[in-house]
Amino acid sequence: MSPTYPQREDLSRTQQTAAITARPPYEDEILQEQMRRLHNARARQRAARQSLAIRPYA
Repeated sequence: MSPTYPQREDLSRTQQTAAITARPPYEDEILQEQMRRLHNARARQRAARQSLAIRPYA
């Protein structure tokens, strides 16, 4: 006769698998690409601000 309630091992195993989120492998690459583009956009803005500050008023 099988037990009605799952054993401790079974409970810990189900909790671990529930905690892990299943994400497609390309999702990380998409996020990395978005972060790279954001970083580059901010760097361009920073460079534009610095070049405006350096330029003498003539």
